Amino acid sequence: MLSNTKWAIELNKLRFHSGHGVYEQEKLTGNIFEVDLVIHFKASGPVLDLCDTINYADAFAVVKNHMDQPVQLLETLAERVLDDIGAMDQRIQSVVIRITKCDPPISRFTGQVSVRAEKIFDR
Repeated sequence: MLSNTKWAIELNKLRFHSGHGVYEQEKLTGNIFEVDLVIHFKASGPVLDLCDTINYADAFAVVKNHMDQPVQLLETLAERVLDDIGAMDQRIQSVVIRITKCDPPISRFTGQVSVRAEKIFDR
């Protein structure tokens, strides 16, 4: 039985201390980052068991792995996470990610900065 339901698994407000950034001080001291992830997938039938869905623990492991590997640009980080999440399962149709740098090193700046990206998988 085919399902017409489009599902989304969401991982919200995942927090990491990581050394992503362009400036040497960012690499040395790191920063707090917050990651939000939405994984859209199509189930082939009723979602009754873990094998019928996308395992959010596996998705978290992908995000954590990338957060533990510093890169200069958040855009690079986002692209890598999107690709690896998409590769997890052929049922995944799209992934949306937002990565927020909670305390950017900008003089007199109050607030946060984020990058947001969405990748659609044509399957």
